[in-house]
Amino acid sequence: MSDITRYFSDAWLKGSRRIGVDRDDTRSSSKGTLVDRLLGGEPYALAFGGQGAPWLSSLEELSRDNGLEPALTTIVNDAADYLAPVAQELLVVRPVGFDPIAWILEQELADEEDGAQAAGPSAAALTSAAVSLPGVFLTQIAALRALAAQGLDPAVTAPVSVIGHSQGLLAAEAVASSGQKDGELLALAQLIGAAAGLVGRRRGVIAAADSTPMLAVSNVDPERLRQIVEELAEGLEPERAAVLGIRNARRRVVLSGPPAQLARVQQRCEQIEADEARERDAKKRGGSIFAPVFEPLSVEIGFHHPALAETIDIVGQWAVRCGLDEEKARALTSACLVDPVDWVGAVDSTIEAGAAWILDLGPGDLLTRMTSGSVRGQGVGIVAAATRGGNRNLLTPGATPEVPAAWTEFLPKPVSLPGGRIGVETAFTKLTGRSP
Repeated sequence: MSDITRYFSDAWLKGSRRIGVDRDDTRSSSKGTLVDRLLGGEPYALAFGGQGAPWLSSLEELSRDNGLEPALTTIVNDAADYLAPVAQELLVVRPVGFDPIAWILEQELADEEDGAQAAGPSAAALTSAAVSLPGVFLTQIAALRALAAQGLDPAVTAPVSVIGHSQGLLAAEAVASSGQKDGELLALAQLIGAAAGLVGRRRGVIAAADSTPMLAVSNVDPERLRQIVEELAEGLEPERAAVLGIRNARRRVVLSGPPAQLARVQQRCEQIEADEARERDAKKRGGSIFAPVFEPLSVEIGFHHPALAETIDIVGQWAVRCGLDEEKARALTSACLVDPVDWVGAVDSTIEAGAAWILDLGPGDLLTRMTSGSVRGQGVGIVAAATRGGNRNLLTPGATPEVPAAWTEFLPKPVSLPGGRIGVETAFTKLTGRSP
């Protein structure tokens, strides 16, 4: 080996050792379980999803795996007691009632009988706002109780942040009350869902056979799309226009409103895309063109739209009759149904709070998939803790997901040198051993 080759070989080894000491490129998954690390003080956050994910199958999995049927039945019965004064009014909006634990048991019996028809409510009923909104909340309560049974009780080992996407704020409220008001909150979730269905039909922000009141739009600059939406809304009452209701990622948003207005927005965007494509083909412009991708969402009601503002008064009045906190009922109704959602901002605030891990408490792993892009390069891990795979990540030694180092760790850093000079230390200077 020549002297020059030996020099660079020694420098590379020295730099490699220094990199190993100064910075971990990934968090090791070989030291104990993730739950032990969180109990030991590693900061974490809780996140709760909104509409869009199947909830009854997730609820069944959580309740069976963790023996939660008795506790969940008690919560459902407590909520029914609160709702007794308005039971007949709810029945008009929700003829199937709300008894998901019984539905799970009925389906189990039907599965055991050869040729038996599917038991319980239809798929359409399960996705209706009046049923799915409390159903999602109950599933998240089950996930919280399962997490506590696995050793991580948020009331004992507090998270640094708790965030909720849309109706996930109801579950965040359950964390704040340490599970002491789950029955009241489930009753409130049923009131909010029923009011959403009632007002959504009146105001026309409801799904039809071939149309939807919510459109996911990806590959788009939110501000440019907002300008298009506002341009098309000129001359319309806010309740009748499309709005940009949710910002799910830096280039992914959700539009909400009457299906006809959403169709107008999509047509206008497709027209702009075609115009810019022709200009680029004619060499009149360069670069990428405006090309958003539209995806209809399988929801009954157009959430986060001004047309649902009437629900705030309806839920407030129902809450008074049921003996629930009217002020809290109004605030949560507005947050779940009317106010716009900035999920990117919520995730950023969680990272700023110091969370090293985000535990997604469902339903399912939809929120994990939606949030993974926002935490990429931040040095923060996310686990779908409401799923069996997420449970393995939490409880099995060596199964902790590896999290790449934050991109900021690769930034050049100023260092003080002998003699008072300020130099710059980079990955290259560490690798080669050369003085910065």
